[in-house]
Amino acid sequence: MSEDNAAAPVIITGMHRSGTTMLSGLLSDIGVCMGWSRANSEAVFFHKLNLAIERAINASWDNPENYTWFNACPEKKKEIIGWLKKKVGGPGSCLYYSRIGLFPSKRLTSIKGPWGWKDPRNTFTFDLWRDVFPGAKVIHVVRNAVDVAASLRQREINVPPPLFGPYSSFRVCDLGGGFSLWKAYVAKGRSIVPDNGEGDIMHLRYEDFLEAPTPVLRNIAAFCGTPVEDETLKRMTKKLDKSRSYSFMSDKELRGFYEKIKNDPLMAELGYSGLT
Repeated sequence: MSEDNAAAPVIITGMHRSGTTMLSGLLSDIGVCMGWSRANSEAVFFHKLNLAIERAINASWDNPENYTWFNACPEKKKEIIGWLKKKVGGPGSCLYYSRIGLFPSKRLTSIKGPWGWKDPRNTFTFDLWRDVFPGAKVIHVVRNAVDVAASLRQREINVPPPLFGPYSSFRVCDLGGGFSLWKAYVAKGRSIVPDNGEGDIMHLRYEDFLEAPTPVLRNIAAFCGTPVEDETLKRMTKKLDKSRSYSFMSDKELRGFYEKIKNDPLMAELGYSGLT
């Protein structure tokens, strides 16, 4: 950012189908600007930039391995960061607020107040965004692997994205493929340490949030610098669907899959190994 007084963002990370969309919507409701979105509460401006990063390093959302090679070619990494800084500081950043042309005078370089954006790809692209936005905070959302893998498979089969587009995935049509992808995202998300230390990252379990949404959302609001009245929080959290917590328990196939993976070290570390 070119102006020292511009606020640093809150960047939401986490595996796809883990509750990042829910969180982004709630943050918007409590006064955190999350950007103009067409779908899934993802700011179009930053989503496009993340897609461009994917193309540059020949990665994809369901095959993020190439992200691990950022530091193997520091000159290329520096070039991408420089390109991102130009995009963020340029007139096209008004797309963060709305469609091009509606607010042409707005720039991210002078944004004030709490703001941020959500995109599961941030889990891997944060290694670049931290150089664009020094001091950025991070909220990392985790959900149990079985519900994530099942949701990915259901979406891919029942509401398939265009086959030749950037969102289609053969990998997640298989529960095992979804689980291995979950492990990659969760491990990377848990390794993030913001510039100002671990105090600037909040790790959030989706199930914990649904169990006690009001106190958790109060902590999130404080983390983002947007205190909210308790009554407001209670009204907001009434619309949450608690049945989505561990929804795999009611499905025989998914319970069987859980038995196969429940003793995975990452499942155990996150407290997901003793559910049955």
